[in-house]
Amino acid sequence: MEAVDANIEAGSIPSCCVEGISGGRLLIAASLGFFILFGAGSGAASRPAPAEPAASYVDPGNQFRIQVPDGWSTGTDVDGVVLRAPATNAILKIMPDPGCFEGTPDAALEVINARIELYSANPEFRVVEQPVYHPVGGHAAARAFAAHSESSSPVYLLVAVVIGPEWATVWTFAGFMNGASELTLASAMNATLDSFEAFTAPPHTTFSDAADRFTIAVHPGWTAVAGTVVGGVSTDALIASPGSTVSVIVASEERTVDGSYEGARPVLQEALDNLSTESGYQILEAPHPIAVDGHPGAQATVSWAPSTYAVVQVLVVLPAPEWGRFWGFVGTMFSWDAAIARSCIDATIGSFDIRPAALPPPAAPESLSVLQAAYPWLLAIALGATGTEGLVLGILIYRQRQRRDA
Repeated sequence: MEAVDANIEAGSIPSCCVEGISGGRLLIAASLGFFILFGAGSGAASRPAPAEPAASYVDPGNQFRIQVPDGWSTGTDVDGVVLRAPATNAILKIMPDPGCFEGTPDAALEVINARIELYSANPEFRVVEQPVYHPVGGHAAARAFAAHSESSSPVYLLVAVVIGPEWATVWTFAGFMNGASELTLASAMNATLDSFEAFTAPPHTTFSDAADRFTIAVHPGWTAVAGTVVGGVSTDALIASPGSTVSVIVASEERTVDGSYEGARPVLQEALDNLSTESGYQILEAPHPIAVDGHPGAQATVSWAPSTYAVVQVLVVLPAPEWGRFWGFVGTMFSWDAAIARSCIDATIGSFDIRPAALPPPAAPESLSVLQAAYPWLLAIALGATGTEGLVLGILIYRQRQRRDA
């Protein structure tokens, strides 16, 4: 850490931030972390002034505005917005991801801890300053400081999350500083983070089934399409996030099913049995009762690997005897997004509202053996990506066996 010591002696890292650290070695300690997280407070007179924000920047999704430090360039990549410091390798990325959380301190800390847990899978990643709550622009937010690699020139990471309930979005700020010489850029990154201003989001909308059987909420910026045919089966609704990195598929089968968990569980189990042959398959949540719009059903969560990546899927079977059918829901997301994206899948499925049936109640439910033999259900789901561009498409694949007479 000789480079860090040199910066201390030169005054580019404030001496107030290293008090009490043996030999002046930071070990990326909490005191430096506090400087990185919040910028310098009162301290050594030799501290350089932070870069002043000089220009406004509005993201391509028209969700927010930030102030860009003087001389920094702006651009975008597959993750989101990228700011680059002049004459250095330092960058600040702002990445929007689907996330349906309440704007509370607890939610902000939950999300940033999920981010850190993901990063911590790399053995060279270490947290220097634990997450702290620090609201930004009237939004719940939290930030932390970390380092990557044990080399003489590690990469330092300022990570922060801003919760945007109105946009069903979590904005993640990731500031990368390569080596101790770039640590002073943290004040400019903090100034940009603190300048964050979210725009007013459009209202949530509601997707209505053409047959007036149900409605379901659609988050701002999400799409909802009816009648998408995949594998020869027409779906009732395909609801997808911006970029289609998260999707919820709604489909139904016209059968008379007992309106209970016991009636839904065998249908769900059939899907699990068929998915169990897929690579990397594991059950994350075993089948259990769920209630949606007052209707009992069955839910399970699984993970498997359709390619070199893994996906997490939430499967729900919901009988609706009054309509003589049952609905199936399949929520799909990348495994690395699951801790945050799951909130939007749960919110979408939870908003499902079954309309009053226009027809008299159907006859008594058919036996489960007849249902399983005649009408297989939800046999597989997959999520794929279009190569290096990282443009993700959520795809529901139904493998429909030939119906047999009971």
